Amino acid sequence: VIPYLGVYLTDLTFIEDGNKDYLSGRLINFVKRQHVSHVIREIQQYQNDLYALEPVSVLQQWLRNITYFEEDQMFDISLQLEARGGKLKKSKTGKKDTPEYPHTFSIYGELEDIPGFLFY
Repeated sequence: VIPYLGVYLTDLTFIEDGNKDYLSGRLINFVKRQHVSHVIREIQQYQNDLYALEPVSVLQQWLRNITYFEEDQMFDISLQLEARGGKLKKSKTGKKDTPEYPHTFSIYGELEDIPGFLFY
């Protein structure tokens, strides 16, 4: 398992912003420091682990061929997939209209046949 650093950064941000540095004006808030220490200790634990990662050529090729969109294109696509107000737009047939964009939303169909490639 490779940890996602963003979770730890979010935790540190909430600890920092949600707790006072000092209690009663002059006393150091050691509980806050303990929380920060715990998060940092977890990060250090993962830094000490060795990761035996091997290149997966099919995955690398797939990543190289992803279709990228500009921000305004992504916004338009998001409105098509989920209109404002939380409801999908309906087509003339009355079914929820979900446009398809190659190599952007579903990777499992192409990658699940890779030997040793696990999805969690």
